[in-house]
Amino acid sequence: ALVPSALRAVDVLQDTQVIRTMSWCPAPGSSLFAYGTTSRALRLGSVVGEEGEERMELELELPEYHAGSIYGIAWHPTGKILATGSNDKSILLTKIG
Repeated sequence: ALVPSALRAVDVLQDTQVIRTMSWCPAPGSSLFAYGTTSRALRLGSVVGEEGEERMELELELPEYHAGSIYGIAWHPTGKILATGSNDKSILLTKIG
């Protein structure tokens, strides 16, 4: 059974805006993740560093990616396409890589 003492914080990534959604890339071996904010920005980051010294790094920022806040993120199972949903009433598909 999982107990609280088995959990440890690794790193904290803070943003100037409210983070509404975050999702890990499902591609095998990938450390990529994406998150969306109330400022309409989509940001992509990755986890870098050796085990025990992991940290998150921002890789790419796409300001005003949507016309409204981003509330949903989903990856295609291959990790090569990212879908985002917003209160601007749109879903955007983006090819990664």
